[in-house]
Amino acid sequence: MAAPIRRPLTMAQILRLAKKDGFVHAVVAIDIDEINKADYEHFLDLISRRLVGSELLQDISYRIVGYKSPGTIHLEVTGDASAIIEMEKGPKDWVP
Repeated sequence: MAAPIRRPLTMAQILRLAKKDGFVHAVVAIDIDEINKADYEHFLDLISRRLVGSELLQDISYRIVGYKSPGTIHLEVTGDASAIIEMEKGPKDWVP
């Protein structure tokens, strides 16, 4: 199992990981208390922010891959980073 990332992926990491199909993935650590305080949508926002520093990650999937006592779980999170990459391009490259 890969160790959880310590901070969200950088844009360079996102671009490298998303090069093939637009999806990124990594392991993040989440405290059980954070999960208990959130409804499902807020939970998805939480793991998105942990992975990419933004709530723009789409089509998120996750699975438990480990834990650290007493109350932290490790989730392998995968999501579509296309919207994040588009935002990075900025308005000059945006076409409606």
